[in-house]
Amino acid sequence: MSAIRSMNPVKEDRWSYLWPAIGALLFVIGNGRWTVPLAAWLWPVFMLRFTRTQRPVRGFIIASVILMAGCTVQWSGIMKGPVFIILNAAMGMVLAATFLIDRIIAPRFKGIVSTFVLPLAWTTMEYLGSFGPFGSWGSLAYTQYGNLPLEQMVSVTGIYGITFLIAWLAAVVNTSWEDEFSWHKTKRTVVLYTGVLAMVLFWAGRAWHFSRWIRKPFGLLLSSLLPVKISSRCCRSGLSKMGFRWFAAPARD
Repeated sequence: MSAIRSMNPVKEDRWSYLWPAIGALLFVIGNGRWTVPLAAWLWPVFMLRFTRTQRPVRGFIIASVILMAGCTVQWSGIMKGPVFIILNAAMGMVLAATFLIDRIIAPRFKGIVSTFVLPLAWTTMEYLGSFGPFGSWGSLAYTQYGNLPLEQMVSVTGIYGITFLIAWLAAVVNTSWEDEFSWHKTKRTVVLYTGVLAMVLFWAGRAWHFSRWIRKPFGLLLSSLLPVKISSRCCRSGLSKMGFRWFAAPARD
C-alpha cells in the first residue's frame, strides 16, 4: 500500500467531491432507459477527475458504490430479479476497476502516453466481458446509436472503436485539467485527439454518404435480375460478407 501511495500522489482539488456528483447525474442518463449520447461522453470526464484526486483504493470504493447505484437506476424497469442486482453490481465494479487501473498506471507515464491507459483498460474490459453470459450488454458504444457517421466506424474497429474514443476523451480532458489547461503543455495531446476524431468523422461521413448514393442503384440492378422477395436480402448479405458493412445496412433517408 505504501508503494502505491508513493507512486500515485494525490492531486489537490478542493472540489473533488463535486465531480462524482456531476458524474453520477450524467451517468444515470448516459445509458439504459434514458440514453443521452452527449452524457455518455461527459460522465467519464468527471468520474476520472474524482478518482485521480483520491487515493487509489478510496477512489475505487466510492466510484464502485456510485456506479453500482447508477446502474440500478439506469436499467430499472428493463431488468428485474436477482440477476438484475448481480449484473448491476458487476457492471459497476468493472467500470470502477477501469478508473482504478488508470489511477495506478497513468501517473507512471507522461503526456500523450498516459492518456491511453483508460481507453485501453475500458475497451479490454468490454471485450473480455463480451465472452460472458450477457455479451456486450451495456457497452459504451451503444449509447451512440443514431449517430450515423460515427456508427460507420464499427465496420472497421467493431464497437470497441467508439468506446475507445469516448474513454480517450476523458483521459485527454483530465490530462489538460491537471496541467491547468495550459495550451503550451497540452497542445500535442489535444491536437492528436482532435485530429483522430476529425479524421474518423470525416471518413465515416464520406462512407455513409457514398453508401446512400450507391445502395439504391445497386439494389435496383439486383432486383431486376432476382425475384423481388430475395434480392434485397441477398444484396445486404453479400455486401456484408465482402466487408462492405455500411452498404449492407438498411437505408435511412
